[in-house]
Amino acid sequence: MLLLGAALLLGCKSRASSDPVPSVASASPEKGPSLLTEKPLQKALLGLREAVGGDVQAIELRIYPTRVVLQAQDPKRPSNVDQYIYKDGKVGKAVPVKLQGSGKLEDNLFPLSEVKLERIPPLAGRALSELRLENAHVGFVSVKRDLPRSMGIRLRVKVQSPRKDAYWDTDVDGNPIVSDAGADAAP
Repeated sequence: MLLLGAALLLGCKSRASSDPVPSVASASPEKGPSLLTEKPLQKALLGLREAVGGDVQAIELRIYPTRVVLQAQDPKRPSNVDQYIYKDGKVGKAVPVKLQGSGKLEDNLFPLSEVKLERIPPLAGRALSELRLENAHVGFVSVKRDLPRSMGIRLRVKVQSPRKDAYWDTDVDGNPIVSDAGADAAP
């Protein structure tokens, strides 16, 4: 496995709720339209896809309320990975990513087109509802392989509150992934 950072996995059991799903746009302490909402996220993803070019093979996509960070394979030099940051309506210059570990790059990559990214805003709102933390907001949503546990793609929502942070994990279809990691486990 290619080590790109420490990753402990966490999930919460899904429970039915009659409460409405909180709005992510109002859940962020940041000002301006949150990139965790549908139209701003669509615009950011379009810009990132254009910057990378071709079919995006990603290591990780991380969406914050005010920026989106994509680590993706360079289609012109497949042994390289670059990081792109979308912020303030534009994509910054590609920055090389230093790969570490003994694993294969190919095992960590996934086609970004395999993920229904339009599901991210509702999943972020659902995480707020499921985790039920007081005065909480979504810190970020990450999309990457669920390594070392499986080759599946995991969506992880980090929910933050003044008293506690927690993670809510799902597969690409939005089904919760249950884990034995603690609530404050790192992504």
